[in-house]
Amino acid sequence: MRHVHALFLSASQGLEAMFPGFLEELRVAGAVVSDFGNAYGMFQYGAWKPRFKAGFDVIACSRPLIEWHLRLHVEALPNVKILYEYTAEDLTASADRQRVTGVRIKGCTGEEPLAAELVLDAAGRGTRAPRWLDALGYGRPEEQAVGIDLAYVTQIFERPVDTQRDWDGLVVTARAPGRRGAFVLPIEGARWLVSMTGLFGDHCPTDADGFLEFARSLPVLDVYQVIKGATPLSKPAMHKIPSSRWLHYEKMKRLPAGLLMLGDSVCALNPVYGQGITVAIQCVRELEAALKNLSLGTGDLRDLTPSMQQRLAKVIRPSWMLSTTMDLRYPEATGKRAPGIFAVQWLFAAFTDMTTVNEKACRLLFDIMHMRRRPEALLQFDLLLPFIGYCARSPFVPLAKRIRQGPIPRAT
Repeated sequence: MRHVHALFLSASQGLEAMFPGFLEELRVAGAVVSDFGNAYGMFQYGAWKPRFKAGFDVIACSRPLIEWHLRLHVEALPNVKILYEYTAEDLTASADRQRVTGVRIKGCTGEEPLAAELVLDAAGRGTRAPRWLDALGYGRPEEQAVGIDLAYVTQIFERPVDTQRDWDGLVVTARAPGRRGAFVLPIEGARWLVSMTGLFGDHCPTDADGFLEFARSLPVLDVYQVIKGATPLSKPAMHKIPSSRWLHYEKMKRLPAGLLMLGDSVCALNPVYGQGITVAIQCVRELEAALKNLSLGTGDLRDLTPSMQQRLAKVIRPSWMLSTTMDLRYPEATGKRAPGIFAVQWLFAAFTDMTTVNEKACRLLFDIMHMRRRPEALLQFDLLLPFIGYCARSPFVPLAKRIRQGPIPRAT
């Protein structure tokens, strides 16, 4: 809750479609809305990205602000009732265990059944669905994991007015074998939300001096320069993420009707890539479309599960592939490496390097990051020839001469 969160384009569009007026409410409450390509300085894998008007915005604010306004919208729905101080303890099922019929909930007065035609598990990384399915005789889903031993350490600072600063936020990500990165995001209340990231145990200290020294150790000093004289408003706080994890419900031979898992309950991504919220919202949109189709026909809501889990897998797969492919560059990363992954890693790293000196390639990368386009767009013809040429130079031209050098570019 206290760490970096931002709404990428597909996420903000999805939320606005479900809750009209939501984005304007965030803006009025102090969220910073600015062009992603022009307002953010991105030092990625050893070089600054060019600055240009991307034509779409990113919304930066605290996670509590997002969730508070979501809660207000959901509470206002006339057909929604929220049960407070209850936990879902188990599933209830038909006598033949072919259908989930609800959940057994526990409150201050004890346990009771809650009937439902469709049960959605959106409990995140703490999901108990694998255990529940196993108890019903369905077994557990195949688990695919990539161990990264990531830690975020976050501190909030005052965000003073600076007429010399031409950016709203900074992103610094490591180039293997480097393990350290950082985010500086503007949030409501004229504050900076500053997160230091460290992989494979190379974690930022949680004391103020250690936090500052970690910032000084980054490959560029821009983050350090921002916070060294800034007034802290909180103490550094740590959050650890041991792995990215995908539970493959879509591969199970059978599933009970009336149960659906989505969001981080299915796939929890490395948050450094910023796609977790976006993927979750796109999964909800898929569910929304499926429910609308059912409402137009005579289908049974409880029969939605098997086909829906497969549809969600198609949404998840591109983001999983991109994030884990890059994480598996590190020999310390645990997880299965598919045949040919080293070639894919080399090609994607080369494309990422090219984006520092080729604005058109950078625009495409940003489109993929924001899930405006799928990774297959990397094969588009008008970039293919420049990319082949860039790769052909790689064995003969040192990296330092193939990527952007110098300080953060100015905004356009």
